[in-house]
Amino acid sequence: MAFGAGLTRGAQLLTHRTIETLRPAEAPYRVTDQRCKGLAVRVAPSGVKTWDLAYRIRGTGKMRRLSLGRTTDVGLEQARDARSCRRDRGPRDGR
Repeated sequence: MAFGAGLTRGAQLLTHRTIETLRPAEAPYRVTDQRCKGLAVRVAPSGVKTWDLAYRIRGTGKMRRLSLGRTTDVGLEQARDARSCRRDRGPRDGR
């Protein structure tokens, strides 16, 4: 049984077309973007696709994931822009 964000499949250059062609599986999985490190699309068994941003906390080295919203609500370029903003600041408090 898979927990959390699921298995990570290979990295792809994400486009609107590749995101549309991702199909649900029995377990959730992630497809990372080759263009933006840490950005991925998570595909749930129900077929819902969400943006997933993985980042590391400085000092502790712990990995965290942040959902940026559904792919139908947040576009590809918006997700990439949000990812670059997150790299410059802390994920919640604007540091």
